Amino acid sequence: MAMADDGALDSPWRVVPHRLGASWSKAFRRAREQPSIRVDVACPDCGVTALRQFYVRHRKADPAELATAPQWLQDRARRNANAADGVEWCAHCRLFDHVKDKSAPPWWPESTAGVEPGTGDVHRIIGVVTAYLSAHGDPQ
Repeated sequence: MAMADDGALDSPWRVVPHRLGASWSKAFRRAREQPSIRVDVACPDCGVTALRQFYVRHRKADPAELATAPQWLQDRARRNANAADGVEWCAHCRLFDHVKDKSAPPWWPESTAGVEPGTGDVHRIIGVVTAYLSAHGDPQ
């Protein structure tokens, strides 16, 4: 197989298979302490250290609006202080998982690499983030 400019195999993207779900989740749980898009853990599928993570934070609730919201909604907003959608992927074997309503790591920036809230196209996010990493390195 041909190699792309970013070192990834030139093959189609595939969703993480069920058999790898637990080990995939474990790898990204360990990554929460590491302030980086690049995850310093080997991919459970190919064994290459090429995992990446990217999150798009949910819009924060306006405190004035939240004050008049029902109590259950106020409680939910407090619990989900770092609420985000995201993509976790392996740049080598091209597995990915599109995660919804996950809590982003507390160090995750509000906005990164030109991907804004409401962006749901996984392949576009991966492309933008890969280009950003090539040009600028990890955002800190």
